[in-house]
Amino acid sequence: MLRLHLAKVVQMEADMARGKTKGAQIRKQALESQLATATALCGLAETAIRFGQRSKVHTLLNKVRRGADSIRSHIDEPNHVPEDSRNDLRNKLTQLEKLANEVEFRLRQS
Repeated sequence: MLRLHLAKVVQMEADMARGKTKGAQIRKQALESQLATATALCGLAETAIRFGQRSKVHTLLNKVRRGADSIRSHIDEPNHVPEDSRNDLRNKLTQLEKLANEVEFRLRQS
């Protein structure tokens, strides 16, 4: 009886660990999607610069920066994403912020 109970406990712990791993992987995918969306917003901001829509550029860049802040907080949250994905996500976030800064620079030059 005790052995059966212990086997169930071990199985439940294994199931919970798989669930946590799967959850972290899904959250990683969500962050990657948010990074891609923010990158697309930078592209829209570039187009808005070409058409002289300065207020639209500011709106888009504000969305990008808010998104970047949110992404950063999730990356830094313990156990939120797989540990081996953190550096890659941080690098992508850095690239996004660099792109947003370049768009902002081009806006000032226009």
